[in-house]
Amino acid sequence: MTERTATSVSDRRQVRAEPPLRVCLVGPSLDIVGGQSIVLDRLLSRFRETEGVTVSFVPVNPRLPGPLRALQRVKYLRTVVTSIAYVASLLRQLRHVDVVHAFSASYWSYLLAPVPAMLVGRLYGKTVVLNYHSGEADDHLANWRTAIPLARLAHVIAVPSGYLVEVFKRHALGARAVFNFVEVDAIPVRARSTVRPRFLSNRNLEALYNVACTIRAFARVQQVHPDAELVVAGDGRERGALEALVGELGLRNVRFLGRVAPSAMPALYDAA
Repeated sequence: MTERTATSVSDRRQVRAEPPLRVCLVGPSLDIVGGQSIVLDRLLSRFRETEGVTVSFVPVNPRLPGPLRALQRVKYLRTVVTSIAYVASLLRQLRHVDVVHAFSASYWSYLLAPVPAMLVGRLYGKTVVLNYHSGEADDHLANWRTAIPLARLAHVIAVPSGYLVEVFKRHALGARAVFNFVEVDAIPVRARSTVRPRFLSNRNLEALYNVACTIRAFARVQQVHPDAELVVAGDGRERGALEALVGELGLRNVRFLGRVAPSAMPALYDAA
């Protein structure tokens, strides 16, 4: 055996003996259906298929066990008890990982969700990744005095767009774009020989997403195409007001589906 071959065999043995990288994803579970939870769930699945990586998950919205779950139905109290359970999970699980990968939105959600994960990760000497998803980043970083110092807890800041890279740069924070991915194999593709006015809204019904604007735009479409249809997939605090708006505008063929599981979305896209 030559010296080069012996070195190569030794290197391969060293590679085989190296322990896997232990990554913990921290963010919302699919109990809160939205962009973050869906991307996190996809990333979790991909990491489970990746050689050399073991992955775990700490939800920021843990379900309390047994009768304690009733506390999570009480306004304000649910925030307190859920936060206590969440931090306890971080203290228990993050000591056993190498990388803490925390998903983040803006404002209070930023303080309640990724910041505790970053603090505990730093306490244990782990590598911390902040995965920031919010179009309100510029206002958040400019007007919340804690936002920038706390973002510096992260060793790496990941964002889903070049736009957000530029926003963070304006606030003297380095970020790198890691774009969201779509599982195209799950979405059927067909030629639309006849294009019909069938529209789909797939945003949660919260004020931030302004689904009311979509409904008003649809009203203008329906003036020209009386048979136009609109399917509203998603739920949230604005649902009652949006249903009332549909009535005020005298719209027809508008269906509110409520919460839709991610696995059911491809069929809605196909029908639109």
